[in-house]
Amino acid sequence: MALFIQHAKTHIPTFAGIKWAASDLAGLLRCKALHGDSIALMWANDDVLLGALAVGIRSFNGTTYSFSTKTARSIVDAYKRGDTAGAAREQLYLKTVVDLLEEDGNWLQRHKAILEFLTGIPTGPARLPLPPLTDAAIKKLTLDYTKLQTDFEAEKARHIN
Repeated sequence: MALFIQHAKTHIPTFAGIKWAASDLAGLLRCKALHGDSIALMWANDDVLLGALAVGIRSFNGTTYSFSTKTARSIVDAYKRGDTAGAAREQLYLKTVVDLLEEDGNWLQRHKAILEFLTGIPTGPARLPLPPLTDAAIKKLTLDYTKLQTDFEAEKARHIN
């Protein structure tokens, strides 16, 4: 990617940066070291947000942030305070949410179902060729997500008290 960025900076006059969707923190660090702040590096891998912070990234575009904004913000705030244990706890929760969404390979459909569950706003089915989730699958997902939230809040309370 570092080589691509160099070529893009040379040959694309409007090149301003990239959205980094891979989980390759070593490659990200190399690009950050080689190109510094001359381009924008936007991190787009929710389940390794803390690692991106550690290598100096300050711009984020993650799909779970549409409903896990508070958690992502908590990771950033804890990191800035030097509370790496707190940031790691929040990151583990966010990783668990990502794992729940990816559980059966129907990531997009599950993401839409969670958004609808949390907001009450109909999101509609995913486009073909992706199959819709069954009512039973949506019910199980929302129950699993609710349990995950409840368990995490209880875990956080134990660390506060």
